[in-house]
Amino acid sequence: MVGCGSGFSACYLAREIGCEVVGIDIAKLSIEKAKKRAKRQEVSDKAEFIVGDAHALPFEAGTFDAVITEFVSQFLDREIAFKEFARVLKSGAYVGMNEMYREKEISAKAAKEIAQAEKNNWRNNRTSVFPVVT
Repeated sequence: MVGCGSGFSACYLAREIGCEVVGIDIAKLSIEKAKKRAKRQEVSDKAEFIVGDAHALPFEAGTFDAVITEFVSQFLDREIAFKEFARVLKSGAYVGMNEMYREKEISAKAAKEIAQAEKNNWRNNRTSVFPVVT
């Protein structure tokens, strides 16, 4: 996973799906948290975490079956990062992106619902943004 943050989604995939996951994030603190999460959830054998930059992935070409990002690609230089995603993927591999964008003009009701959802999510999860390369 590219931009894996604290490893929430990477550990979920390793635990629930059983796949091997490599999470990469530019923030050393996030990687430390991700490693601790993997150990706590007993998936350290399937989930590896590395400090690195999405614009220069530290992997050989054709290494991965999928690249996944969550709430990260919107902050990247997409021209550079997406070329890197393509470079590290095997032929016929997948890219999965989950991004959230907000329209400039939204109704007052929608703005209130979004604010409440964001408040509840932060209060309940208390994790950094999680995004990964698998």
